[in-house]
Amino acid sequence: DASGSVAARLWYVLRAHGHDDVAVLDGGFPKWTAEGRPVSTDEPRVTPFAFTGRLRPGFVVDKAGMVARGGRLVLDARAAERYRGEVEPVDPRKGHLPGARSAPWTGNLTADPVPVLLPPAALRARYEALGAAREAPIVYCGSGVNACHALLALEIASLRGALQRLSIRRLCLRETIGGAKRQSEIVEGPCTQRVVLQRRAVMPDRLLDAA
Repeated sequence: DASGSVAARLWYVLRAHGHDDVAVLDGGFPKWTAEGRPVSTDEPRVTPFAFTGRLRPGFVVDKAGMVARGGRLVLDARAAERYRGEVEPVDPRKGHLPGARSAPWTGNLTADPVPVLLPPAALRARYEALGAAREAPIVYCGSGVNACHALLALEIASLRGALQRLSIRRLCLRETIGGAKRQSEIVEGPCTQRVVLQRRAVMPDRLLDAA
């Protein structure tokens, strides 16, 4: 679903915590069924196994790391119109992090009716043009999901990157109470001026915590 972006999120979280034996099905369930491959409604029996994950260095950049990043390359994986601040359907503030370059995650996909990832050479050319061959970029999006699709594309292109732990949403919303923003709470994100956000509905805490 979602052209692989949600699966890419799980792929990155597992790898970031030390589980390397994981892969993403390119094209996902839509491509699988479009090719006439078998499906089942049976629930498989899986033997439980305890896995203790520990976050590896270099996979995730926290807020302090973003503030102190200097001139390190930062990529915004959201749609270009959100990057430019023309529209913002979800987050409380328009625009992008100062210095970030636009790299919409959908640019990693073919234009087929059921999109799949571009070939490795095409993905490498795309990210080299953005500067990712010179240094491993920090990638962010609105919630931390689509950024992982860009990190998957970088991996396929034999490049590396890191996920910004605090998405745009988390940088803008430091606290929520019962799924709603505090009245007139002052918040600030890295390299941005302070603003006052009025009370508004936001994503549930459990989703914010997963971002």
